[in-house]
Amino acid sequence: MPLSSDTPSVPSPAPAQLARTWRLGLTPQLREHALLALVLSVHTIVAYALAAYHGLHGAIHISLYGEHLMVMLLAAGTAFVTMWLLRIVFVLRPAQPLAFALNASRRYQWKRRLTAALPSLLLLAVLISVYSSWKVMMPAIAPFSWDQRFHLWDLALHGGKAPWEWLHPLLGQPLVTSLINAGYHLWLFVIYFVFLWQAFALTRPVLRTQFMLCFVLLWTLLGNGLATWLSSAGPCYYGLIVGPPDPYGPLLDYLRSAQGVVPIWALDVQQLLWNDYQSGALAVGRGISAMPSLHVATTTLIFLLACRYGKPAGWAAGIFLGLILIGSVHLAWHYAIDGYLSLVLTLIIWRLSGAVSRRLHRNTLCRESASESGTPVLCRL
Repeated sequence: MPLSSDTPSVPSPAPAQLARTWRLGLTPQLREHALLALVLSVHTIVAYALAAYHGLHGAIHISLYGEHLMVMLLAAGTAFVTMWLLRIVFVLRPAQPLAFALNASRRYQWKRRLTAALPSLLLLAVLISVYSSWKVMMPAIAPFSWDQRFHLWDLALHGGKAPWEWLHPLLGQPLVTSLINAGYHLWLFVIYFVFLWQAFALTRPVLRTQFMLCFVLLWTLLGNGLATWLSSAGPCYYGLIVGPPDPYGPLLDYLRSAQGVVPIWALDVQQLLWNDYQSGALAVGRGISAMPSLHVATTTLIFLLACRYGKPAGWAAGIFLGLILIGSVHLAWHYAIDGYLSLVLTLIIWRLSGAVSRRLHRNTLCRESASESGTPVLCRL
């Protein structure tokens, strides 16, 4: 039946209103992705330029981590969904958990979340691939030359003793070492999990952008840029790089003896990396670099993010950060100063990323301020 002439009709939004909604809603997200893409483009161009300048043709592979990243993200996604379902069953405890989960998933705004996450995931694949390629060619660009200085600085900062010597009376038990090693290896899964969580996050866009930008800058500026300038191999390779006497020989002897009792995966990985370093092989997870510690830097980032979600999350992340910092020394991966510098630089980059994020989302923050105060505010686009 046709509508009568007096049937009220819903007016269509004016084109100007639609354009404003588009600009207010999507511009910050597009700006975030554009900024991340710009940083990664510069990073990739510099990597290719360095490879060409040093005659390392074919050293950079931008799709190195494609398949590996898909597997890790799938595992992290499965863990996320599992934790979400467990929270429904054991914390929220609805009368019909399955129906509750289905209804909650319908309200999850999957299309918006995928729109926000997919560009970030693609950029992550390029970031890690170029980072790893650069890391493998790093010794050819800047041969290891800082290990002896970092060792001496560690002695100066720790009363004339190497940090591992202070830790050994507390941690020098095979079972304790194996547990620390397990936690240290857990880092890769944790960082993927947190990245996936933030990639799909919608409720705190300013914090999400701050995390994403800081994450990218840590891998590019610290993981490649500063690591090339301060090229060092780490305590586990000290004797091979600097020569005897090796102040870390007793620590490595202990780790080898502990491996006869419990698994110490660090030793196998360290040997694998050294073999690839000698052959110049490029593969997932390869490359040697000690200063700065990207393990400590990214775990510090997780801690700073977690503190924004309350004290329990902050405490959990802080404990994990302590484990990574101690494990990096106890397992002979890093000098203590590697971790200290990473902590300081990550705090600085986090603050800078926050300032940039607030600038990108200035209209969102402006509207929230106006809504809370009840006073009209003119927000610039």
